[in-house]
Amino acid sequence: MKILIKNAKIIKSFSSTPFSGDILIENDKIINISDKITIDKSDKTIDATNYIAIPGFIQTHIHLAQTIFRNLAEDVPLLDWLYKYILPLESKHNENTLYDSARLGIAELLLSGTTTIQDMETIHFTHTSFKAAEEMGIRTCMGNMLMDKGNEILSESIDFLIKESESLYRKWNNYDNGRIKYVLTPRFALSCSKDLFNEIKIMSEKSNIPIHTHAAENLKETEIVKKETGYRNIEYFERIGIASPKLRLAHCIWLNDYEYDILMKNDIKVLHCPSTNLKLGSGIAKVPEMLDTGINVSIGADGPPCNNNLNIFNEMKLAGLIQKLRIGADSMPAENIFKMATINGAKALGLEKDIGTLEEGKKADIVLLKSNIHSFDYEEKNILSTIIYSMNRDNVAYTIVNGKILVEEGKLLVAKEKEILENAKESRLHFIRNL
Repeated sequence: MKILIKNAKIIKSFSSTPFSGDILIENDKIINISDKITIDKSDKTIDATNYIAIPGFIQTHIHLAQTIFRNLAEDVPLLDWLYKYILPLESKHNENTLYDSARLGIAELLLSGTTTIQDMETIHFTHTSFKAAEEMGIRTCMGNMLMDKGNEILSESIDFLIKESESLYRKWNNYDNGRIKYVLTPRFALSCSKDLFNEIKIMSEKSNIPIHTHAAENLKETEIVKKETGYRNIEYFERIGIASPKLRLAHCIWLNDYEYDILMKNDIKVLHCPSTNLKLGSGIAKVPEMLDTGINVSIGADGPPCNNNLNIFNEMKLAGLIQKLRIGADSMPAENIFKMATINGAKALGLEKDIGTLEEGKKADIVLLKSNIHSFDYEEKNILSTIIYSMNRDNVAYTIVNGKILVEEGKLLVAKEKEILENAKESRLHFIRNL
């Protein structure tokens, strides 16, 4: 299938000069980007006059399993949020509720221009979330939650967890020509025994599977990790042998200098979630300093019960604003934020050869943004600032993943929004009745 995008304002990457031109997609790849493309026939031509074409946004830390819990865990710090609300809610999931939660989250992500996610599910029924990702076309790195200690509500034996991981890996890793990948997802240091981490390490090294987990999100959490293990969070990961370029860590707020060194020397990827860090009162990660030292930092919205939506525009804006307040107005240029939301996200997921920039030969993951009343005009030198600080999800006209149009003129094509909402409402009642 050939799709020709005509007359767009094209931003190839965070560092490129915008220009007016055309993009030709054939099957799942971009095959030409230039000022003017003329072909005999295309299956679809999009008139992108007054649209901005950008690489699809990449969110590297998401919890689709929690989408349906939105607004059910309010005004509490992290550990209370987790143990009093989220674990009990996750324990009540069944196949239908998890599927509905995943579809609801994916619909929101696609409609707001996110084309790729790294998702951390719950312990049971993760195959239904993979099914939702398969059906709805989003690019996904996903795994089942791994936890064998720390609570009596939601945990499983190491044998169960590893067998489930192996089954999901065999079924879903590199599915649909690599659009869907499997990742190992231990929840965090407090919910995983050393023996479980050792099994995760063995599986990761044997099959070259990345590890996606949380670290140093909350001050109390880091104190408990130190008390239980004798080490700070990142130091503990180094001690047990999982500190490597395959490790992807959400948050990384409460670190000492030695832990920053561990991140740098091991090329560990940091997944920044500003709205969640603010809403749970956890703190502010030192993102500009990490970027300056070469640590790869990307962006994620985390879970809807701790940020209340999955909108990348909110995360980009907050990623800039909180640092400007913390260390100065010039501390987070728009280019850095856009880089975090695109190519840094691709690097975090090991996909920089395929996505993260608009280039010939790369996968056709493209978002077209339209102007409106709050972003009706822009200067080319400030176009990234316009996207980050003036635009929102209502500016997203087209979301294209793997060469397939999933959102067209702001409408979801791959599923019926009304049906998704009705099913999600019904599933949500299952949790409301059991609170």
